[in-house]
Amino acid sequence: MAKIDLGEIEILNPREVWKHEERDFTPWVAEHIFTISEVIGVPIIVEQTEQKIGNFELDIYGKVEGKDTTVIIENQLYPTDHIHLGQL
Repeated sequence: MAKIDLGEIEILNPREVWKHEERDFTPWVAEHIFTISEVIGVPIIVEQTEQKIGNFELDIYGKVEGKDTTVIIENQLYPTDHIHLGQL
């Protein structure tokens, strides 16, 4: 059997990896939507990021592939609060 060289797991502070939620984290989530789709079992197609809805911005707006079902993702690097939950 061939030797498999694995890396080490390192715990990082997400705020150190993604400095700004809108400019750094949201685009990363959108670019990795295929992985998220696989994990949750729903094939998501990203249509737009940071979409204006009235006075608010939606982090990620998309559809379920092959359906007319809307997908809304509100991503956060901080603990959730009433403001973010209420916006949904």
